[in-house]
Amino acid sequence: MKKENYLFAIVAISMALTFTACSSSDDSDSGGNESEIAPPISIPSNLEAVDLGLPSGTKWANMNVGAYSPEEYGLFFAWGETVGYSSVYADPMTDHSFDWASYKFSPSSSTSSTFKKYNPGNDIMLEAEDDAATAKWGSAWKMPTQAQWQELKSNCYWEYAASYNGIAGFIVYEAKNAAHKGKMKDRSGTVFDMSTWDVDTSFSGSYTTNDTHIFLPAAGYRHESNLTLQGSFGYYWSSELDDERSSFSYNAWHLYFKSGGFVDADHSTNRWRGQSVRAVCAR
Repeated sequence: MKKENYLFAIVAISMALTFTACSSSDDSDSGGNESEIAPPISIPSNLEAVDLGLPSGTKWANMNVGAYSPEEYGLFFAWGETVGYSSVYADPMTDHSFDWASYKFSPSSSTSSTFKKYNPGNDIMLEAEDDAATAKWGSAWKMPTQAQWQELKSNCYWEYAASYNGIAGFIVYEAKNAAHKGKMKDRSGTVFDMSTWDVDTSFSGSYTTNDTHIFLPAAGYRHESNLTLQGSFGYYWSSELDDERSSFSYNAWHLYFKSGGFVDADHSTNRWRGQSVRAVCAR
């Protein structure tokens, strides 16, 4: 091979690795837990890291962990657990009840308030071994921090979709200009400023799915053996324990939304709940 052709090949390979880093299956882990009702997850061939023009440069996955298309709900996980379960309680012999009794890190006794892992203090960020995104898709992916959810809310344009390929949820667009950042269009078509929740009467412009975006389906959440609020609410874990108050060691931060028109990136809930996971690129 001529020298110039050899160098061209090296450059081409390097560029390919750069663009596929967040969809590489080099060190992915299928989960390795035989109690999981779904088969081991392979990385979807259409998984992408979407650049929404955020100040931090964070790139977001175009689908939920456990999904194979952007509109699928994917799997539901308790916070800090890497075994995910489907949206349907199909078989009591193999499926899972999301509650404190089954939660992996629950205190050893009813009289203790100390969890087996992750307690207020320095122990509030999920380690890679307990990160559902990393466990399923490899080290190129991880669960977002609370700050990354807040950045997504504040720097993108959110639009409610009654049917994104048949599924309700929010389309999160790269904002076309500064005036569109942190704005949300609800079910009625009214645009709000999410920092104040005042109506933005001056908003102008339109978006289509040809514009850069991700879709967050309103998948609801798993409570005990039931899926609830699907089609109306979405609940997405962060990688961070809520330790603002000692009583909240029971909670972890998440983003939630009401499909009709409300988004909250500064909220926490019980760690045992089965919720969706949306990954960010870790590289």
